[in-house]
Amino acid sequence: MPAFSILIPVYNSEKYLHECINSILKQTFHDFEIILIDDGSTDTSAQICDEFAAQNHKITVIHQPNQGPLIARISAYNAASGDFILYMDSDDCWDNQLLSYVYDTFNHFQCDIVSFTWKYMHNDNMLKEPISIYPKDNTIYKIETMVEKLLTEEVENALWKKAIRKSQINTEHLSHLSTMKNLRIGEDMLQSFVMVKDCRTMVYLDKALYFYRNNVQGLTSRSSIQKAIRDISTAKEYMYKLLKESTFNKPEYLQMLEKNFLEHYLTDLVVLSSTNKITVVKNISSEIKKKDIYKNAVYKINLKQLPKRRQFLYYLEKKNLWKCFWLTSRIYIRLIA
Repeated sequence: MPAFSILIPVYNSEKYLHECINSILKQTFHDFEIILIDDGSTDTSAQICDEFAAQNHKITVIHQPNQGPLIARISAYNAASGDFILYMDSDDCWDNQLLSYVYDTFNHFQCDIVSFTWKYMHNDNMLKEPISIYPKDNTIYKIETMVEKLLTEEVENALWKKAIRKSQINTEHLSHLSTMKNLRIGEDMLQSFVMVKDCRTMVYLDKALYFYRNNVQGLTSRSSIQKAIRDISTAKEYMYKLLKESTFNKPEYLQMLEKNFLEHYLTDLVVLSSTNKITVVKNISSEIKKKDIYKNAVYKINLKQLPKRRQFLYYLEKKNLWKCFWLTSRIYIRLIA
């Protein structure tokens, strides 16, 4: 049984796949397995996966019809045998000491999660440092701290920035997420929560060990704006259900998600208004207003709890002043552009 299972969904990543897998094979810590899920790639990604597997016994390849990132990640998890789970996007890469740092941290603190930071990798391979999201590194945090970040800061939703002790993950609950297989955006938030909700402690490493490439051709970048808005609202509605069924079914956590939902819903409508007619914005808003999370957010969230630039939008949306909302959005988008 290896220490780490490294799980990589692959979809049309031929341009970066060699670099991704080689960054794992060059690790200074060697006790791991790599599970590649070819999610119905139409380029040479499947062939590249098979070539790597033929040359290295640590690598397993599973080919399946295209079902999206959530199902691919669940398939990879079901094949994993390691003590610790790590996800990775197929167009990204690692610092060669990532596994060493993470393994030493698990051993030293006996924690359930090790979270680390990252650098943005651009097309010219220049790296940009991110901002630390926890006050201290090499410190044990209760899992409540990570859940708060997950509910309020989008970056903590990323599966690739954390390693998780497999014995703490509820496999049955993870499998239930397969009902959300049509989601292309927001599914990582759901899976992150299911994987961390039963953990007890986490340690944050303020080390940029992961190199994230913003690849518009990747697994999570193939949706239209309209589908993206629908997916995100559906994901947060399901997240609302998961919260209520977990030990985090408390007013403070529910309100964190409600506020986060409302802020992003308003921002999404602004983006939608910049490229669509008023009727499209009204129709999508009408769909989202039927969701429980919207009804609860509007009932509980006070106007003054929102950032100032969203307060006016919130007022217009509540009053159904769509022409004014649409015009304001288009002006705002032009100004920030």
